[in-house]
Amino acid sequence: MDRRVFILLLIAFTAVAAGCIFGGDGGGPPPVTYVTPCNVIGKGIMLRVDGAPLSTAKVQGSLARYFADDILSDRVDYLKKYYTLSCYWGMNAGEIKNYYYCTGSYVAPDVNEQGVIVRNLQKAFKIGFSVETFEEQPWRDMNGVIQPGMTYYDLTVESVDAKCTVA
Repeated sequence: MDRRVFILLLIAFTAVAAGCIFGGDGGGPPPVTYVTPCNVIGKGIMLRVDGAPLSTAKVQGSLARYFADDILSDRVDYLKKYYTLSCYWGMNAGEIKNYYYCTGSYVAPDVNEQGVIVRNLQKAFKIGFSVETFEEQPWRDMNGVIQPGMTYYDLTVESVDAKCTVA
């Protein structure tokens, strides 16, 4: 075999092998499948949070009780580890300054009409709350000691943006 042909074949083989290893389509992430409708929580629902200041830790447990999916049930205990939440006062473009926003996600089973779990759905959400603050007056206990008043918040769901994907 001619030396030039051998070198050309070696270069062609190296180029093809490099393309298969480094440039193929097979290495990418799987496609994302969106599911509609994506129900997380209804507008107008009000939840009460006790204690100042308002924080993610105080909202997290209260909010989970109002989701469309029962993620706190013992039957789906394994899904609790997928519940994440982060809350903040409105500060981004398009947000209302006086609203309290919570963003996060959780995983919930998607069931058919017969109650059979078909798949699990990852539900990502952003919820905007209007906030009303209440402060109780200090009070005197039966020993005459003045106790500080309690602060609590009523949060009303005003906006919901949610996306569901197959988990």
